[in-house]
Amino acid sequence: MLIHNNHHKFKFHTWMLILVGIVISLIFPQIGLNFQDYIVPLMMLLMFLSFLNIDYHSMAQRMHHFKKPSVTLLVIHLLSPLLVLFLKPLFIEEIFLGLIIVSSVSSGLSVVFLSSLFKGNSSIALLITFFSNVLSPVILPVIIYLFTKKIVDIDYVSISLTIVKLVIIPLLLAMTIHKFNIIKPISKHSVQLSSIVLFFVILGIISPVQNIIFSNPELSIKLFFIVVLLTGINFFVGYFLGNTKEEKITYAITSNYKNYALASIIALSNFEPIVAYPAAMYALVNNLFLVPLQLFVLKKDTTHSEKNLEKATDKNKKITKSKPETKTIKKKTTKNKSTTKQNKLKVKKINKTKK
Repeated sequence: MLIHNNHHKFKFHTWMLILVGIVISLIFPQIGLNFQDYIVPLMMLLMFLSFLNIDYHSMAQRMHHFKKPSVTLLVIHLLSPLLVLFLKPLFIEEIFLGLIIVSSVSSGLSVVFLSSLFKGNSSIALLITFFSNVLSPVILPVIIYLFTKKIVDIDYVSISLTIVKLVIIPLLLAMTIHKFNIIKPISKHSVQLSSIVLFFVILGIISPVQNIIFSNPELSIKLFFIVVLLTGINFFVGYFLGNTKEEKITYAITSNYKNYALASIIALSNFEPIVAYPAAMYALVNNLFLVPLQLFVLKKDTTHSEKNLEKATDKNKKITKSKPETKTIKKKTTKNKSTTKQNKLKVKKINKTKK
């Protein structure tokens, strides 16, 4: 895939790196478990690299046009729980509860990086995920109670600290670098570095849930297809909210990608471990979804470049066709000039003879 940066353009197949990370996590989870304790610093680095390419002036202006981001917040927190409600007869109470928790949870903080990676608008993504995570301590208990009649205890301090660590600190650091004009040497290699960091983040996220996924294969397969359906619907609803390609990608990713880590914490701290099962499946599907997403973006880019190439060749053909015509015109003008010269000479000769 061609990944564009402000000052650099190169070919890098990130989807292969993501797929390899998921396969290693599922087959050799002991490797990924080594990175589990480093998820927070790795995510902080990922967020920092994403914030380097954000247009902060544009983001401030978008605060006045919050209509579509508001609709996206409704998609994130309400659409999937409403769909899960229709699927209630398919699952036992604990799994249904887990699905409601994870489907109503806030947008994942890494959507800022993912939007930047897939040529979306990271400014819009930051705006949506920030408000989604800030509002989640208020929204989640209400939604969970309305759909399941269960009361959950949410650690507001823990969520606030997570937002500070993963959003505020990297954002302030990126803004500081912008002020000192030392962004060029860092942003030059930001995409390569981000893709490598993402690989280790996937190892650290998927490996710990591998035993949950394989503990009940039948339930895992059923949940896998249900989660694919839910995330797919969210993705396409978000996609059609946007006007430009950039907006479509951004709203699709923010609507689709969940904060499954927060969902796991809520499930495990309030209920029995089985309630965290759907969150584990969301972790797998959300990251697996990045593979076809990048291929989709790659296909769109290829089609766009092919169209531009066709336009350019058509223009060249028109120019080459017009060249012979200009040559004939030049020939005609030169002939006309020569005839006029000859006529002038003849007139001069006639005048001399008369004299």
